[in-house]
Amino acid sequence: MKSYKSTVEFLFSLQNFGIKLGLENIESLLNIFGNPHRQFPSIHIAGTNGKGSTAAMLSAVLTCAGYKTGLYTSPHLFDFRERIRINGIQIPENKLIGYTPQIQNFVSQNHITFFECTTATAFKYFADEKVDIAIIETGLGGRLDATNIISPLLSIITNISIEHQEHLGNTIENIAAEKGGIIKKNVPCITGSENTIAITILKKICKEKRAKFYQAHSIVKIAERHIGINKNIYEIKSKQFNSNNLQVSLGGFYQSKNIPVVLSALNVLSKSNNKSEFKFKISANNINEGLNNIQAFTGIYGRFEIMRRQPLIVCDVAHNPDAILKLSYSVQQLFPKRGMVVFGVMKDKNIDEMLLVLKKLNLPVIAVQPKTERALSSKEIVHKCHSLGISCFHGGEVQNGVNFGLSRISKDEFLLVCGSFYVAAELKKI
Repeated sequence: MKSYKSTVEFLFSLQNFGIKLGLENIESLLNIFGNPHRQFPSIHIAGTNGKGSTAAMLSAVLTCAGYKTGLYTSPHLFDFRERIRINGIQIPENKLIGYTPQIQNFVSQNHITFFECTTATAFKYFADEKVDIAIIETGLGGRLDATNIISPLLSIITNISIEHQEHLGNTIENIAAEKGGIIKKNVPCITGSENTIAITILKKICKEKRAKFYQAHSIVKIAERHIGINKNIYEIKSKQFNSNNLQVSLGGFYQSKNIPVVLSALNVLSKSNNKSEFKFKISANNINEGLNNIQAFTGIYGRFEIMRRQPLIVCDVAHNPDAILKLSYSVQQLFPKRGMVVFGVMKDKNIDEMLLVLKKLNLPVIAVQPKTERALSSKEIVHKCHSLGISCFHGGEVQNGVNFGLSRISKDEFLLVCGSFYVAAELKKI
């Protein structure tokens, strides 16, 4: 590859091979790279929602504690390099250009997918840069996800609800089993799930793997002192960390579910009876500073993010029914009474359920279509909304939809933009 542009074009061309679950391809790729995934400690995160926020919060605290911290998440909003970061800094273009030719022939000949190639590249970069720890987010599911080639210090399953039924199954039991597939022998597992069926499945897997099982909400007690759009304040009680004023730079009520998971993970990583050779010293100051400056330490975007204040425009990457439900609750509690929702979504999502949740907001919807073949057409969204009794306008492209919304609301009202990472990305570019 001669340029960053041609490198990224090659990587995106691999999306034509779709999604392939299984570890055979990633194992071959990593072998070509010298098995970099065995050269750094890691934390592995799966779950229906909250993976990205949880990964970012852990990364921020560990970076603040002085550790060289890799962060692998997906998807990106602007630049492919957002997926692969160390201490919040994206992988340099020249590194990406240098890695791709090493595996290009094998990738092309064996129809390796975009995510498999990206995962191998991230692991190679983290190994070459000798990170102290890497936070690795699964792409889809867990058991057969390409990231599941690692042997982490800790497995995290944020929560479990119905999603990606075509790949993971139609029941909570099936989905819990797939996500629980990241649990490794003798490796502790933390979950933020409060679903009794899911917890039963995860406990069973942990027992079979002799892995300690932790429920975050029994380890960390959390009380909401202030929930805002751009910052939350909590009272925290746990064995290793207590605070009457923990400030978190991600807003919205749903972060209250992620914080206990993060603090439980930090507790397991740092506690004195951790038998791992890797021990992490994390102070209360590290936790306070890291969680109060998550965006600065990680570059995370699109989580209840204020794009403009008058009128208020908030962007959120909620893209499944459970995430939309949590987002809607925050909107009802924190937003002005009047506004509009700009909504775009991918074809493979449970769209009717998402719209039924949005319907409860009793707000007009502006249907938009981001620039990707995966997107459901804005006309189809309008049709679905009208069939469900939702007032809906046709917005077309994201920019047109946002401009239409701005023309219809006053400075005291709001525009909520949600439904997809792709919609968030186009809004940020605007």
